[in-house]
Amino acid sequence: MSLPRSVLPGLLLLAAGCASAPPEAVATEFGPVRAATRADAEAGADRLVALAPRVRALLPELTDEPIELWVLDRFDADRDPQREAYTWVRQRRIHIHRENLLFDFTLGHELVHALIERSWRALPGIVEEGLADHVGLELSPADAPAVRMARLFAVQSDWARLDLRVQLVEASPDRGARLPRRVAGDLVVQVEELARDWTFEQAFALSALELARLDERPDRLHLRGVGFLLVDRVLARTGYRGLYALAEGAPAGEGLDWRELARTAGLDADPAAWRDAYLHAWGEDELRALAARLADELADVLVDWAAPGQLEEAMESPRSGVRARVGLSRTGRYVDVLAVPEVLAAVRRALAREAGSPDPVAGTAPAP
Repeated sequence: MSLPRSVLPGLLLLAAGCASAPPEAVATEFGPVRAATRADAEAGADRLVALAPRVRALLPELTDEPIELWVLDRFDADRDPQREAYTWVRQRRIHIHRENLLFDFTLGHELVHALIERSWRALPGIVEEGLADHVGLELSPADAPAVRMARLFAVQSDWARLDLRVQLVEASPDRGARLPRRVAGDLVVQVEELARDWTFEQAFALSALELARLDERPDRLHLRGVGFLLVDRVLARTGYRGLYALAEGAPAGEGLDWRELARTAGLDADPAAWRDAYLHAWGEDELRALAARLADELADVLVDWAAPGQLEEAMESPRSGVRARVGLSRTGRYVDVLAVPEVLAAVRRALAREAGSPDPVAGTAPAP
């Protein structure tokens, strides 16, 4: 998330007045790193020195000006408490929480906001966010399944309706007929807080400042998900330099037309094309991450469907012949949910509740 150079002077004064510089500082070739303790400043400096050159290697036309990184143990009270990093672009200063669980991804994301130059600023705000997300994932690929799932899951347009197909499959019917060959049903997934209905024109007209200042968190997350999906498809076709060429070619003083971005992504204004692109963005890794997020809901469905003793046997041995799967029937992608530790633990808890026993300690997935 960035606050651009065009941010209102009053907001800049608020930031300058409320945020005092942490006392400890470590100098790096990219600029100073500040924190409350020497250890945190040195740790932040190590990550900045490791990641900044990689961002510069990925993206053309970045600034050579120094940046500043503040590693904080708390943020200002006026900031959204659920944000763990943000960038004051005019000062090229990144604030990041010291306990951020996705530190490398987040720092890589914020480095994009801090380092990109004027030509890049022709990108719509949600596209700049999508670019920053993808660079962050290049630097921290282990975080990709969870981050991609979170971005896609937050999209709330009608074309992003996520109908999961849940299946309980008897793979070896000769082992006994304790349940039909296949039990299946649809689980309609919807986020709890709803964003308002955004048209493509409204979404892509937002500047980075306007996106940052949206009051409603569901709207911000929805729009970031739309931008992530579009950038995902553009980068697959043109790479970072191709996306930069689009931004550089925008008319002087104007933002890049979202229709040109959509065409480059193989899309148009037809919601059916976006729906197909959205569903196919869900790979097996993203489905596993989603299953982990929906572990309790999936466990309740499976316990309700299964015959007595069936799930217990499936959890004890992968050779039991019983498979619990979740996926998208339209794409044909399914994953074994009992191989997802969070779902396995949730099933054990649901079975214990049904039996009137205390919740068990979380288990592990059966060996392959």
